[in-house]
Formats: sequence, structure tokens, C-alpha cells
Amino acid sequence: PEDLTAAVTRADQLALRHESEAVIKALEGFKLDDSPTACQARLLLGKAWRKLRKYGAAQRQLDAVAKRCEDESKRKAAYLAARVAAVSKNARAVELLEAFAHQWPDDPLTDDVLWWLGELLERHGDADGAQSVFTELLARFPTGDMAHEARFALAMVHATRGDDAAARALLDL
Repeated sequence: PEDLTAAVTRADQLALRHESEAVIKALEGFKLDDSPTACQARLLLGKAWRKLRKYGAAQRQLDAVAKRCEDESKRKAAYLAARVAAVSKNARAVELLEAFAHQWPDDPLTDDVLWWLGELLERHGDADGAQSVFTELLARFPTGDMAHEARFALAMVHATRGDDAAARALLDL
């Protein structure tokens, strides 16, 4: 492609076919500014690097979109950046997850983010934090797609603490 717009169009089609290496190749020669087209290119690059499990490269692109862009790509990039951080055990994972949940409190993706946050806190031995996040998830998104997982995880937190009655109450609906 001769220009960035054409390259983004091509890269978007390649991404739909899960051709991550080709997405990177289509976009790698362009200098990316803060334009909406550049934001879309960075988002595509972030997704491609994530699929290739090159988390550092993915994080750099997604962070740039989250910081520099103001369109819909900002929310998508913040979501993916939080996910990449959580999966790659990045020290900023909790910060990014909390920031997404705070900035987009009513977004349908926020229940996923809260689930990841609770799961991460639990893995790090913060049962109080995990309990708080799972409780928040259930209160804010009682019919969300992560509600069942959060209910079970919260029941396990209670059971681990010896509060079998609270655990059963969560599971006996």
C-alpha cells in the first residue's frame, strides 16, 4: 500500500484472517502520529503482537493508543492493554485493570476486567482484595457474562476462610 489509510484497510482484512505477521509487515514502514488512522494502525499492531505472544511489543502499541488517541480505539486499546498486562504478569496489571474499570464503569467489557482483576488479586494472595472485586462485579453486573465465574470464585474465597454457610449461599440460587 502506498499510504497509511490503504495499509490499515489491508491490515484490517489480514487481522480478520488471523494473519498477525502480515498485519505487522503491512504497517511496519509507516511513521505513526496521533491521527485516527494511526490510532487504528497502532491498535491493529497491538492485537497482532498480542496474538504472537510478543507482549512487550503489544503493550507499547496499546499503551500509545490509550495515551494518545481519543476515539473508540482508546477504549479497545485500554481493554487489550489491561488483558496483555494480566496475561504477561506485568507489574502494571492491577493498575491497568483498575484504570479501565474506573474510566468505563458501565461498559459491557468492565465485568471481564473486574474478573481478571479479582483473579489476579487472588493469585497474589490478596483474598480480601479478590473478595471485594468479585462482590463489586456481582453487584454491578448481576447478569453479566462473568457473574457465574465471580459467584463461584467468591464462594471459594468464603470456603477457604471457613465460612461454608456464605459459600453455600452464593452457590444455592
